[in-house]
Amino acid sequence: MASNNITQTTLVGSVTQSATMLNLASVTNIVAPSNQGMQKLYVINPGTMKGELMTVSGVVNGTQVPVTRLDQEKQSFYTGAIVLIAPLSTNAPIGGFYDSNPWGANVTGNQGQTANTVITPWVNVVTGEQWVLGLNNIWVRGWNWNGANTGGGMGTLVTAVAGVLPTPTAPIFHVAASGTPAVTGIPLPTGFAGGSITLIPDAAFTWTTGDGSIAVGGTAVQYRALTFTYDLVAGKWYPSYV
Repeated sequence: MASNNITQTTLVGSVTQSATMLNLASVTNIVAPSNQGMQKLYVINPGTMKGELMTVSGVVNGTQVPVTRLDQEKQSFYTGAIVLIAPLSTNAPIGGFYDSNPWGANVTGNQGQTANTVITPWVNVVTGEQWVLGLNNIWVRGWNWNGANTGGGMGTLVTAVAGVLPTPTAPIFHVAASGTPAVTGIPLPTGFAGGSITLIPDAAFTWTTGDGSIAVGGTAVQYRALTFTYDLVAGKWYPSYV
């Protein structure tokens, strides 16, 4: 199944409510308006839930991107804020983002997407809630939910090998281990603005502080759920046991 994944970058410098120019760490996948349409961005302050939908309004100049903003939705953003980038060519109602939640499985003709043009994560720009495709191609709760980022379905299986763990697929997911690897880090999922993930180890494995993203090393116990909580200030994951 093909995917049109939402990608992300970060703000370089703060943005006031009246600003119409974003200075970004990267402008990869961002394009000026054309006959294909106008691209949408969704900006989120880390540690918060609801962001702001913006529209790319002109030519990208270096790392500066001009945007238009809705008066009633304007926020201020600080350096490091997450900028989600929608695929330009999409059949989503508002350019890769949505004003409602999905339901059930992703199948052809359901919810404005087709089975071979999946856009993930599904971002509800009204509430800030995000959804991801879990087991059996079912939409499950993703990131930035009110309260703990848990519940609402299981993500797809991740296999731990020596090195950085593959990107978490949902707030709760099983981890298989290939041999007895040492996991050296956990990458942040696209759109993740804070919270926790819970791993269910199908086999024992160890983790270390190798890449600096995990605060302390330890050993995952088979079938004992392991929760990592992300500290936005320290920039590290903290485990529920070691």
